[in-house]
Amino acid sequence: MGLLLPPGLGDGLGLSIWWSAFAFPLTVKLCLKQEGYYTLAHEDEVRCGALDLLLAAADWREFQGSNLTVWQKQLSQASRKVRVNKAVAAYRAQQLKNEPQGGKP
Repeated sequence: MGLLLPPGLGDGLGLSIWWSAFAFPLTVKLCLKQEGYYTLAHEDEVRCGALDLLLAAADWREFQGSNLTVWQKQLSQASRKVRVNKAVAAYRAQQLKNEPQGGKP
């Protein structure tokens, strides 16, 4: 899962272009969603959730005690958070739906 930074990308202009390629489509999709023209896919939600984690991380291509790069680990963490949030929201919606109308039973 997730994107890997191309080998030898380094810092500077190449990295700025790569970040733009990651963040700009998300920005457009969020604007379209806000106007009612687009529904975010699961992967879009994961990438939005991972953006802050990725910006705070360093050495994205490095492996840290697992088979995942920092980049992949942050995307995986964001994916879990999105799934948990959706499950909690679905549970709460079901609880509200099952609640008796008009107060106490």
